[in-house]
Amino acid sequence: MKKKIVRSPFFYVGDKYKLIEEISSYFPDDIEKFVEPFVGGGSVFMNIDARKFYLNDIDVNVIALHKFLCKSANKRTEFFSRIESLIAEYGLSYSYKEDRIPIELRQQDKKTYYAKYNKEAYGRMKRDFNESSIADLYVLYLLLIYGFNRMLRFNKNGDFNLPVGNVDFNANVVNALEAYFMQVISKKPKWFNI
Repeated sequence: MKKKIVRSPFFYVGDKYKLIEEISSYFPDDIEKFVEPFVGGGSVFMNIDARKFYLNDIDVNVIALHKFLCKSANKRTEFFSRIESLIAEYGLSYSYKEDRIPIELRQQDKKTYYAKYNKEAYGRMKRDFNESSIADLYVLYLLLIYGFNRMLRFNKNGDFNLPVGNVDFNANVVNALEAYFMQVISKKPKWFNI
């Protein structure tokens, strides 16, 4: 029976999700220590069995989000409650729980209605994140989820600078988060930013 491939909740550009079968074929059956120097969204480590995991990425924001999600794994109710509260506060679409997109907008902009609906709210959220002296990782995660191509990109001043994407917080995001939480609880990865 084929092992189910677990998807990263980052939906990260360059994600190895579709290559996991091929990548994993190069690993031995018994791995003591798995070291991943460019973890990105984490799809590889999530789909590899080992006794210890040492995971690195040069991007401080990627590692900060991984550490944040790891800490949230044992506080899922609190995590999802805060996410839901922020989505409501900013007025973003939330197809996991309800369909907020007006039918007229769906008909008018068949391929880009999420982007049109979320543009203003996403812009406010991005501005609030950039103006805050403390990085709110809940907000950064939502910027990743609602942002263009689900990327993390910052300008030379350190401001998050992606435009809104044509996506929202949906069942795929929730399922990927739940799978991630289960993986990090059992694997207990150690994170590095070198």
